[in-house]
Amino acid sequence: MYSLRVGGVKIKFSSAHFLVGHPKCGRLHGHNWLVTVEFKGQVGEDGMIIDFMDVKKYLKEIIEPLDHKLLIPAVSPGVNVKAKNDRVELEQGGKLYILPKEDVHLLPLKAITCETLAKYIYDKVKSKYRNLSMKVYVSEDIGVEASYGEI
Repeated sequence: MYSLRVGGVKIKFSSAHFLVGHPKCGRLHGHNWLVTVEFKGQVGEDGMIIDFMDVKKYLKEIIEPLDHKLLIPAVSPGVNVKAKNDRVELEQGGKLYILPKEDVHLLPLKAITCETLAKYIYDKVKSKYRNLSMKVYVSEDIGVEASYGEI
């Protein structure tokens, strides 16, 4: 069985987030997130499992809306979000933030972590490449990486 990994330092985005209830990471802070997708499968007539150029392009489409934004876990029980016209009001951890709407990205997640981002990205990639076994890796720092997938 062959495998192909696409991503790493070539597929990255920078964003801020917080972890509800965490003593340190409950404060706004940011990361330079790295995304890698590993595919496993048979090599086709063209000598490839999949054209990595297509994968890179699709990954960039997925992460572009996340880049240079505050990522907000819109379905977190510890987060109250109200979108009003051109701004977003965010309450969490006893703090109120009022932010320009263009500076935030609401995600249908309970938390913004390497693990939840890996699954979020996996779901999007898998919807396009249904027939391939795959795993998505998301890293927020050297030595800190989570993955989600079936391989």
